[in-house]
Amino acid sequence: METIELTQELIQSKWAELSKSSMEVLAANAGTTEFKVLDIQATQITVSYNTLLGNQPNTYGNYIALWQNDGSIPWDSPTLKTQKIDTNTPNGTMTFSGLELTIQDYIVGYAVSPELSGGSRQKQGNICSSANILKSDGGSSQREIFTPSICTSYIGPNSIAINYNLPTGILPKTNGAWIGLWESALPSYNNPPIAANNLREDAASGAGFINNLKLLRGRTYTVALFMSGWDCDCNSKHDQKSMACYVTFTV
Repeated sequence: METIELTQELIQSKWAELSKSSMEVLAANAGTTEFKVLDIQATQITVSYNTLLGNQPNTYGNYIALWQNDGSIPWDSPTLKTQKIDTNTPNGTMTFSGLELTIQDYIVGYAVSPELSGGSRQKQGNICSSANILKSDGGSSQREIFTPSICTSYIGPNSIAINYNLPTGILPKTNGAWIGLWESALPSYNNPPIAANNLREDAASGAGFINNLKLLRGRTYTVALFMSGWDCDCNSKHDQKSMACYVTFTV
């Protein structure tokens, strides 16, 4: 099979062609960060979160943030309030208190790591999931939610390409978002990936790639997306605490 050196331009323009020549994927599984609003009162909101196995929300700085806005996160506007997740269980519920909610539209976001700072990075750029609260709220079944996702678009002997979907308006490249690959059925918050690459686009929905691989037939691999933490100087120092979603496949 021909070895293909992937670039961002090649992924965008040759996706269909690459897919035809990719190695057969025998199995695929995915994980993501889910977030829902369960109950709304005048001064509090009760939420549920279902994050990735191995996440320690309190230790890793997970938090929720609230804005008064219609439909999408206003990244350049200050939050009305933020509240840190107070336990280290990856799944649970929490009441977001001390609020003053009027009959307006709101959006609540879930962040998988602390607020960002420095350069042009978005302060709330670690938010990967969200839930809308409409002024005409009709209950949990009518509250629109957003969940991040990642999938493989090409798998070859020496390279992989992925597509991702993140909240509207986010700037992955600016925020230091990246993807890592493990030869395992799950990604890791602690063990470094066998290969990694940063996301090259400031687009909420886009593509990424990792080159210079040796993917072995019959082996299981996992590629995970991190909202921030890319270290361009040293592959071993990427921050692995901001994991948002992953996909697992066997070649």
